[in-house]
Amino acid sequence: MIWSSEDDAADTIVPRLIAAGADLNKVFILQGRVNGLGETEPFDPAKDADLLAEALERIGDVGLILIDPIVSAVAGDMNQANQVRRALQGLVDLAEQYDCAVLGITHFSKGSAGNNPAERVLGSQAFGALARTVLVAAKQEDSDLRVLARAKSNIAVDDGGCSYSIEECTVGDGITTTRVLWGDTIEGTAREILADVERVESEESGEKEDAEQFLASLLADGPVPVKQVKGDAAGAGHAWRTVERAKKSLGVEAVKVGLKEGWVWRLGAEDRQLTPKTATKKNGGLREKVAVFGNDLAAFEPPFVPFDAPSGPPSIVRDPAVHLDVAFDDADEEEV
Repeated sequence: MIWSSEDDAADTIVPRLIAAGADLNKVFILQGRVNGLGETEPFDPAKDADLLAEALERIGDVGLILIDPIVSAVAGDMNQANQVRRALQGLVDLAEQYDCAVLGITHFSKGSAGNNPAERVLGSQAFGALARTVLVAAKQEDSDLRVLARAKSNIAVDDGGCSYSIEECTVGDGITTTRVLWGDTIEGTAREILADVERVESEESGEKEDAEQFLASLLADGPVPVKQVKGDAAGAGHAWRTVERAKKSLGVEAVKVGLKEGWVWRLGAEDRQLTPKTATKKNGGLREKVAVFGNDLAAFEPPFVPFDAPSGPPSIVRDPAVHLDVAFDDADEEEV
């Protein structure tokens, strides 16, 4: 079972699964929750654990839950250890109850290269402390070489790793995606393995460039309150002075939206994305069906497979056992 706020299911996750040879009949992609009016709302892993549990019960025999990013499962301050532990305990209990693994994906704090890899995880160190195993990945600058190393393990040896590369490939009806090509095993600690491919950026110009990347990513989806910018910047290891320099170089605008809301930062008009990305058949989106498990329960997209929409008007097939609606539309620009 996969939930991701980072990548689109139709044009990114599913093609990559196909390229990896996954059995799509065993993959469920969480898309949202259904409110009392029958409307689909964004799924919130920090608040909807009960809906996730009900879906696990209905599907049965789920072996892995993937959450990307894992910080979304924390409703409070992700930099406070006690709040992180309290928030993630629900997922731990869920994994134990249904005998499955939970894989959480996150990023390194900026400017942390050279430090203990298990302690470089974004936010509180409780993320790494609570996990039984921590795997870390890094890419060599100006090269296609990547490494995956074991930074922590409470259930096996905690060193060693392997190299890998990412290859572009085509799946289905000419859909371009990527897949992993595994290389050789690597000996050494995670710190030693990462040190071979990372460059510790100590110059002020490098810190400013990192802050620019952080700020552009943070503001990509719209205005963000200054208070949140400061908190996220501190959690990512950026000095506020450096963030302010990055703000100026990116042309970020400071706008006061009201007495209560206060100040927000937003990208300049030329950098803002005015329309959201949607997947269509024309641009390679894949979607077969959406299953709705009752009122106020989680809405899932079970396995995606390439399909040819039948000709003629849209049709709906209903399976009353699971309230499953399957709708087809042969229009070229059908939104999925």
